Amino acid sequence: MATEIEKKICPSCGEKGRGVSALTLTSQLTDGAKARLGSTEGFTFCKTADCGVSYFGSVTFPTSDVRVTIFQKSTDPNRLACYCFGHSVDEIEKEVKETGTSGVPASIRESCKKGLDECEKTNPQGSCCLGNVSRVVKGVQASAEPSSEEEPCCSTSDKN
Repeated sequence: MATEIEKKICPSCGEKGRGVSALTLTSQLTDGAKARLGSTEGFTFCKTADCGVSYFGSVTFPTSDVRVTIFQKSTDPNRLACYCFGHSVDEIEKEVKETGTSGVPASIRESCKKGLDECEKTNPQGSCCLGNVSRVVKGVQASAEPSSEEEPCCSTSDKN
């Protein structure tokens, strides 16, 4: 019998995954994939970007068996970073490029405080998306930082 740790290692990429609930699994799988599903217990989400497996347990489900585009497994700018409230990567990136930051994380937190989130059901990873949203914001902010190779705004030759 496999140990708990062995069950958490993706059989395709060898990376450690994160357990998901039966609600996440049944909400995210296509009808065809659900037909192959026996027990809904003991499944794990694989977040590795270049791995074709989304969930593994007693059965392995490729990304094509999931109803939505998975944030971690796609580079499509229109993919969702927040599944509960419909915030796309593109939307967040545009806001950060225009303003230097994003109001999306605060908006999500406020909505969650009101109990309006359904992360376990709507997000393929089965948990809150704030980490994904923060990753997008920080990525755009980091790419917008000036390079140290740029000329200073006031050169010493201007003072002569």
